[in-house]
Amino acid sequence: MQSVVAKDGNFDIIKHDNIGGIGNGMSKIRISKTWVWLFYGVGALGMILFAFWDLRISMTLCNQENLFGKFIEVLGDYPMYLSLGLGSVYLFCEELKKEKKHPGWLVFWGLGSLAGAVLSSLLPIYRMTRISRWQLILIPIFLLLFYLIVQKMPENKGKALHQLAKFAVIYFIAAQVIAYGIKVPWGRLRFRHMSEPLSQFIPWYLPQGLTGNHSFPSGHTFNSCSILLLLYLPGIRKENAQPDLRLWLFVCTWIFMVAIGRIIAGAHFASDVTMGAMLGIGTFLFMNYRLEG
Repeated sequence: MQSVVAKDGNFDIIKHDNIGGIGNGMSKIRISKTWVWLFYGVGALGMILFAFWDLRISMTLCNQENLFGKFIEVLGDYPMYLSLGLGSVYLFCEELKKEKKHPGWLVFWGLGSLAGAVLSSLLPIYRMTRISRWQLILIPIFLLLFYLIVQKMPENKGKALHQLAKFAVIYFIAAQVIAYGIKVPWGRLRFRHMSEPLSQFIPWYLPQGLTGNHSFPSGHTFNSCSILLLLYLPGIRKENAQPDLRLWLFVCTWIFMVAIGRIIAGAHFASDVTMGAMLGIGTFLFMNYRLEG
């Protein structure tokens, strides 16, 4: 297998020869190890400092009537649900085109398509108010929209789009398993659920067990890191292209905004969103690393 390496500053792109499928595979994004170590170093330092400053930060920033906090509550992780729906519908349609269809994959991608449509259409409404029966019509509407978008995707980019669709589904599953695998046994109380913060606050490093509280880590922040999948789009649209600075700034700003919004809403402490970002970005980096094979 041959590789073509293109360098620009701290980012390298590696493209492997196509193996089956239509078109070339998805270009791998390689980030300088310096940036990775810097991010996790700052994150680790933040976790240490937030063990002492968490409560003070939340008491200063929390405002449950703040419109920005409400916006992030409703739509902060929305890109992940859209990508789940689009990715699952793409893979479902791809499976249907095969001469030998696998029933198991059809069911799996079908359920993913349904989940993506339900979460994309009804979850924002649920987060704001009650869901009425007539709003259920949004589910097939979103499924149709996903299908129409998928039908517009270029066939000569099939291999790369297949990989991106799988990444979207895998990221969704990983985010739920990892986040709730920690949230549930950690049992940390959210700031907005505290009646006496000074006496009820517990530092992040002290798990409380199965209390029914799910503050640590932030699922919204973890989920929002799925927006990093947008970094693959330039390489899909144009061979050997890589994300420019504007795209990097956009995805990083979105993740930061979600993290701040969750603190403002009182849903999470600074340590919660920091850990959520570290886990989410770590999941993306691992998936990107595996792309090279």
